[in-house]
Amino acid sequence: MAELTASMPRLIGQITLRFRFVRITRLRLWLASRAVGLVGLIAGCHTIVEADEKAEPIGAAIPMRLSVDDHDFYRSVGTRLVVYLDGAAQDGVTAYDIEAGTVERYVRDAEGRPVGWHNELLRETVQGVVTVGFRGEDAAPHERVGAGQRPG
Repeated sequence: MAELTASMPRLIGQITLRFRFVRITRLRLWLASRAVGLVGLIAGCHTIVEADEKAEPIGAAIPMRLSVDDHDFYRSVGTRLVVYLDGAAQDGVTAYDIEAGTVERYVRDAEGRPVGWHNELLRETVQGVVTVGFRGEDAAPHERVGAGQRPG
């Protein structure tokens, strides 16, 4: 019994050391996963510049393509973006691709309401020059374009 009592502090010390190792390992794994996610975010983004060619980059990272159906879509980012097609702000955008020049949005009727069919909203894909910016209080107002209308 004396042997067991004498070895108890050493045993408790080993358990404590093992517990700390597990906690540190979990922390390292968590930090590594965050770093990988950050690298992926940076790799899939580009820097937006003003329409003026002489303008300096504003430093905002915006994805080249984004869809609300993507598994990595964050509503907190998506609601801050404004998508422009040929210079006109678009309503009800569900996806965009800057490189392909496409915007997917909800189909709207003459009164501006989304059109549904069998409990689903219809979507349309339109093409043009796609630019994306952040929604802000200091942003200049842009013309909103509904389905079937042309900017002008």
